[in-house]
Amino acid sequence: MRILKQTTLFVVLLAGLFLAGVQRSSAVTSVVVALRGEILGRCATDGGTTSIDLGDLHDGGVRRLPISVRCNTPFSVTVVSDQGALVTGDAGLAPPGFTGRIPYLASFEIPTDRGPLVGSCDSRDAARASCPSADSKGGIALSGSGQVEISWSKPEALPLAGHYRDRLSISFQPRI
Repeated sequence: MRILKQTTLFVVLLAGLFLAGVQRSSAVTSVVVALRGEILGRCATDGGTTSIDLGDLHDGGVRRLPISVRCNTPFSVTVVSDQGALVTGDAGLAPPGFTGRIPYLASFEIPTDRGPLVGSCDSRDAARASCPSADSKGGIALSGSGQVEISWSKPEALPLAGHYRDRLSISFQPRI
């Protein structure tokens, strides 16, 4: 019986040493890696510079231009006009009763995931940078087809003959 007790004790001690060795040999060593990255807010359109032929400006009119805007964050829109009106080369030399400037209204509609962003700006205000930015109010443009509309009324004074021009910039600024 004594041999059995000693054998049992020996087996228990041996098992204990074995398990202790297994635990020591499988101790976990770890490395902690902090990961960082970012995605910049961005908006893109389907084109940079384009031209719209407004045709005969004498009686007023409307022209629409389809645009596609894609953003990955809410955004704002600003409208700026170089001249503040459609202007002919001789605009400053118009005799009394005539005009070489035809103001217009620039309107836009951009679909977002929260409904359309709609805004407009008179060209005279756009030249003074006094049109308020239009805010998407949390909406994100997801490649929807929007439009820009240019409309003008029949001028009060008789417009001078000539080619009328202006450059209108519509900018989309991501907001994060």
